[in-house]
Amino acid sequence: MTPHRTWSAATIACFGIVHVALYLIVPRQASAPTYGIKLHYALVHVPFGVLLLGALARLLPASGPNAWRSLTLAIGLPAATAGLWWQQQAGGARLRLDLVAATLLGLAVAALLPRLLPESVVRRWLGIERRGAGGEKCKLPTPRS
Repeated sequence: MTPHRTWSAATIACFGIVHVALYLIVPRQASAPTYGIKLHYALVHVPFGVLLLGALARLLPASGPNAWRSLTLAIGLPAATAGLWWQQQAGGARLRLDLVAATLLGLAVAALLPRLLPESVVRRWLGIERRGAGGEKCKLPTPRS
């Protein structure tokens, strides 16, 4: 199995696991969710964002890190919102926008991790050590001081 297919399959599996786990673990409430539940929604979407970013880096190697981060948010947020909608429909409640914002926060943390982690980790995570963008060496943005 090629690396981009492996990362894509892992991303889809993680998405399913995250939303099934949230459906089974998070209690159904008629009132507004507490901050702990919102934090839980944000934290469980970080691994989904990490895998999605890795999959996009392998599927679109010529696009570069800026496009990968943007696409992570552009693809991840509608997917996460659809998963939240599915959870809320199964529980008989309406979709809460504060939970959508919490999932966006988790995806944003995943999209910003390449700026915070060491370059060797990021190159391995995004598969940059094996190929460059457009046939040349892919330059990662350096953290701002």
